[in-house]
Amino acid sequence: VSQSRYFVYKNISTGSALKYLPVNIGKGSDEIFYYMVDLRSLVKGDGDELEYYFEVWDNDAVNGKKSSKSQVFKTQAPSEQSLRKETESGNKSLKSKMAQMMKDLETMQKRGSELKRELLENEQMDWQQQQKLKEFIAEQKKLEQKAEELKQDNAQQNQKQENIDPLDEELLKKQEELDKLINSIMTPEMKDLVKKLEEMVKQQNKDAIQNQLDKMKMGNEQIKKELDRSLEQFKQLEIEKKINEQTNALQKLAEKQKELSQKTLDKSESKESLKQQQDALNKEFEALQKEIKETEEKNKALETPLDMESTEKDQQDIEQNMDESSENIEKKQNKKASDAQKKAADKMEEMAAKMKKSLEQAQQEQEEEDYYTLRQILENLIELSVQQETLMDQMKENRTYSPKFVELSAKQQKLKESAKMVEDSLLALSKRQIHIKSFVNKEIGN
Repeated sequence: VSQSRYFVYKNISTGSALKYLPVNIGKGSDEIFYYMVDLRSLVKGDGDELEYYFEVWDNDAVNGKKSSKSQVFKTQAPSEQSLRKETESGNKSLKSKMAQMMKDLETMQKRGSELKRELLENEQMDWQQQQKLKEFIAEQKKLEQKAEELKQDNAQQNQKQENIDPLDEELLKKQEELDKLINSIMTPEMKDLVKKLEEMVKQQNKDAIQNQLDKMKMGNEQIKKELDRSLEQFKQLEIEKKINEQTNALQKLAEKQKELSQKTLDKSESKESLKQQQDALNKEFEALQKEIKETEEKNKALETPLDMESTEKDQQDIEQNMDESSENIEKKQNKKASDAQKKAADKMEEMAAKMKKSLEQAQQEQEEEDYYTLRQILENLIELSVQQETLMDQMKENRTYSPKFVELSAKQQKLKESAKMVEDSLLALSKRQIHIKSFVNKEIGN
């Protein structure tokens, strides 16, 4: 008897009709088969629940068609709120790993200096020093692994973001630049330094090892700076993404509130059902308020916070309108409840627009400020360059034992301090501006 086999599903949350997807099968009466379907494509709603099973029909025209079905399975699409929480948890873990790696790099710098001091104090390398160097190399390789883990974790977070709200063009560009920054934290040059140090330890080349330890110290310092920069850029982009998510969530919540307002006005559902739906929206807005508050706190913690306009008054108005609608539904005053619901929805849309505009203005103001900061840095660099060239010419004209040379040495020290201030200013700027390339900080550091 020939058979027909189907993958059957329906969306329980929306109450949709059963849908059938044909499954190709062989002619045997007993067969093991495999069937793949992307369940995410079938449950697109926020928190929608899906019920599915397999069903087989014979084609017995004489006795009538008979069917048999498998166990019934259920799955539920994660809500946007739960996805945002999951992303938040992943971001927290990634930031923690970056901060810990910075501490590890600082520790490695100290260990490298200690190893160099021990080598200087002893004429010959002993077995204990060799073991310490091998341990140092092993720890440096662990840092390489941690850098690779950061790349993978960051890629996973990007994928989670896609499941919530795809980024707009501007945020996507920033994310791509940040990806490049994170992916290039551990440079090929640093990996090469580690390999060379490993060879030198085998050869017990003491002088070469000391020189290599100096290079690795400078390399680790540069990695630490880029990691510090990546961490601050990550925090800044995280805030911009969060604000984007929250404005979209507000707009969706406003749509739900408008739909419920119409239902309330039409009295198309029972008081209990309307009250239950309004209470659910109240809880959703309350959760969103908490997220907005957390984002505000994170913004304040930035080295250069975005100057965002407060939405506290807007939130209070929305909360009041939503509470009034719940009370009026309870009193069966549907017209008043519907009016309050519409006011809440309108306020949500206004608040979303306000947040979006405030973010754009804050970004524009920071861009302008950074432009003038960069101009000042460039002017200072040119001035330093001129002063350095003048000083070098004066030093050529005076011997080391000349009284004038002492004065010139003091000037050189002041120029060095000024250069350090420029370096710090440029690093601070690069933490805000993702478009500044890594080699700029590296070159000025050298």
